[in-house]
Amino acid sequence: MPRFRAGVIRYASAAKEIGLALGLHAPPDCRIGQGRIRLTFRNVGGTRWEEAEKVDNAIRIAEIARMVLSNDARRIVRRRAHRAIVVIYEDMMLVRGCEVMGKWECVVPARFA
Repeated sequence: MPRFRAGVIRYASAAKEIGLALGLHAPPDCRIGQGRIRLTFRNVGGTRWEEAEKVDNAIRIAEIARMVLSNDARRIVRRRAHRAIVVIYEDMMLVRGCEVMGKWECVVPARFA
């Protein structure tokens, strides 16, 4: 029997606003719940960047996401704007004909901002 995941909600409209604020064509996947906000960016090449660049971008994304979420019309979203934000880069690549998925995660704490 599949597990029921309570409290995780996808916010496509918030993700679209965050994507626009970042200047991206494809918005990230935005999930709010379980004490964190998860922003997943797929196929942007983030897993192949230098470590310092990944961390700097994650901090910048978290700051922009907090700003966008704190200005949202829905009170439930505004109240969650100051939670920890998890920035995730997922990339698919071919390695000698094999499809490989790379994944990198950074948790930007709520008190960091």
